[in-house]
Amino acid sequence: MVLRLAIIGVVLAGCLTKVPPQQLAQQAPIAIAFAVDDLEAAPEPFKARLYEVLDKRNLLPREVPSSVVTAQRLTSQRFEALRAAAGDAPFLLLVEVRAQFFTQMEGRFRWTVAVKFTAARAGDPSTSDAADFPAVLLFEHQKHVDAINEVAEFVASRLAPLVDGLLQGHPGVVDAGTITSSVAPNDALYFVMVDRFENGDRSNDGPGFNGGGSFHGGDLAGVKSRLDWLEQLGVGDVWLSPVFSMRTAPFSGYPAWHGYWVERLDQVEPRFGSEGELRGLRNALAARGMGLYLDLVLNHVGPGTELTRTRPAWFHGRGNIQSWADPTQLVMNDVQGLPDLADERDDVYEWLRDAAVKWVRLVHPKGFRLDAVKHLPSSFWSRFNGEMKREGGADFQLLGEMLDGDPSVVSKAWRDGGFTSMFDFPLRFAMVDVFCKGQSPARLGAVLTEDRRYPDPAALVTLLDNHDLPRLATECRDGAPEAAVQLLYAMRGVPSIIWGTEAGFTGERDPENRAPMKFDEAAPMRAVIAGAAELRRRHPSLREGVPVIVGATETSLTLRRIAAHEAATLIVEGRQVRMAFEAGDFAAQVETAKKQWLTGEKKRRVDFTGSAGALVVGSGAELGGWKLERGLELPAAAELPVGGVFELKLVSK
Repeated sequence: MVLRLAIIGVVLAGCLTKVPPQQLAQQAPIAIAFAVDDLEAAPEPFKARLYEVLDKRNLLPREVPSSVVTAQRLTSQRFEALRAAAGDAPFLLLVEVRAQFFTQMEGRFRWTVAVKFTAARAGDPSTSDAADFPAVLLFEHQKHVDAINEVAEFVASRLAPLVDGLLQGHPGVVDAGTITSSVAPNDALYFVMVDRFENGDRSNDGPGFNGGGSFHGGDLAGVKSRLDWLEQLGVGDVWLSPVFSMRTAPFSGYPAWHGYWVERLDQVEPRFGSEGELRGLRNALAARGMGLYLDLVLNHVGPGTELTRTRPAWFHGRGNIQSWADPTQLVMNDVQGLPDLADERDDVYEWLRDAAVKWVRLVHPKGFRLDAVKHLPSSFWSRFNGEMKREGGADFQLLGEMLDGDPSVVSKAWRDGGFTSMFDFPLRFAMVDVFCKGQSPARLGAVLTEDRRYPDPAALVTLLDNHDLPRLATECRDGAPEAAVQLLYAMRGVPSIIWGTEAGFTGERDPENRAPMKFDEAAPMRAVIAGAAELRRRHPSLREGVPVIVGATETSLTLRRIAAHEAATLIVEGRQVRMAFEAGDFAAQVETAKKQWLTGEKKRRVDFTGSAGALVVGSGAELGGWKLERGLELPAAAELPVGGVFELKLVSK
């Protein structure tokens, strides 16, 4: 159980001169020692937060045993002992900590954590800074370790300017104007289906508002009014459903409020607002350090829209897809009555491209979420994405939606189409199997083993809820959605959720799984999501750690995520998740683990024996990727990556 402890304030002793953020061009060691009263060593989470501050400035902590400094009584004596043990480290840092119980008030237990920093360059006089940090603990049994860990965030923010002052003027410092905080930003992506979120401007509601399950009135003004809600949830970027001119009348009994029935891709839908409001939302997000993703529909337009009448030659006109296994039908036939654009025509392509370029130049979004990847040929995506990268710059994001559970399919679409990232549907299906359907946690390991197929598995956008699939709370009716969310935020990739997950929304299909947002009712998953986001923000191992599978059984999976100065151990057992964190110097392990993770280069021969003529087929290309025609006929052998997990079946002909 993770307990959130309360911080009621910070009382600072001393005053630091404001120094711009500093960073070394090359990594340099800093000798650091901890002296913690009543404890033999500093708590690991506390150390990890301080190490994160140092890491951002390219300082490599070289820890001197606490016993070296605690053998002395005075700070000056302790620092000289550290200096003597520092070797060739060009920087030194002594951290002295004392946690004391202060008082009990209104059922809470107030502690005071006193922290003193002493720092210097090798051979120079030292400088010190001290601060008292009050913490309020929830339970009487919580003692020194809990109080110290709880103030780690505030202590780190106090350490940052001290270290910047230590580095200022050093010949190895480069321009580090991009360093704005010792606290890592949130990276979670939140999907807003605009009409179902918040009605911020009732003057644009239009016909059909709140009628027969149709328009709810959500708009851009409503999204902007709820940015506090999103920021408190730990959201880093906001992805909007399509906000462009669209068909608004129902079609075949289905409502149109979702925005995916596009009419004009170069205009904002009046029900949602104006171009000025779209720019204003982007600017409001940027002011909070958050980004905006726009959802582009490039495969089709809305049924019966004006373009189908004025430009009939722009459409394939082949009717609905009859065979979803036919690759030609997938990219040329209509998807459930939606007119399929003849994207191979230059005039059609230019119409789509020009609209996309307009929004890049006008709004400057962080990127596009690109709909229905499987229904457009890779040649289109390669051409389009190439132009968007040139237009939007090197950091412009192109997030593809390939709704498929096979990592090899997702990876091929990613590479062939030139996307910057893809949604990780294979991991989503595996997590639902484990946490909602009681299947073996080893299935997660089998999916992670396939990371070597992807161009950049760390860029995958992970998910549980999706507006085209049953809600997590429905899938997990008898399972553990809280544990699934906690693991989502602890895995590699960028976690994403959709509106209403925090409110525990249920629903099997449209419209139940696309219900209007409820801000005025209890949100049972809100604390779970916010807590998971905060844990990820505070631990570099959860954001950037290299995944290493330690062990897998029918009932458990043990996974390590290793960063330069912190490692996390994640244990999935049944439908429960446990985590532990360890601070230290893991740089060498990171490089070795990363190479194996990304390439699977180190392999081991595995022999399969059994009845002659039987087949072994399973996950991974080496075992046929679940394709019977690619299975291995027994007896057989395969070279499999060390540390990988594979699912397999024996099949009799």
